[in-house]
Amino acid sequence: MVAVFRDQIEASKIVQRGLFHTWDADPSKAPTSSPDLSVIRAEINRVSGELVQAIADTEAPRTSPRCGGRLLAAYRNTDRTMRLDVLHSIALGRSLPHVCEAK
Repeated sequence: MVAVFRDQIEASKIVQRGLFHTWDADPSKAPTSSPDLSVIRAEINRVSGELVQAIADTEAPRTSPRCGGRLLAAYRNTDRTMRLDVLHSIALGRSLPHVCEAK
């Protein structure tokens, strides 16, 4: 489970660095106001709790020999249906390496 969370953190760093790079290159694309960090922290806590529960609830599929293929299909489907930009597509891919190994 630790490796899954480490992957999530690394994926978040990819997005953060990519956005800062974009904003440095074109300041007009940068946000004009700061978000309420208490709201963001509450959302992170909520999502983290859901992730822990999802990992616990999906041990059988995550340890299945078919996990890698199913995860790849889900990644491709999510990338396509959500129409992710390159930055977020890369980050999504970075968030997944240990899903099938998490125990």
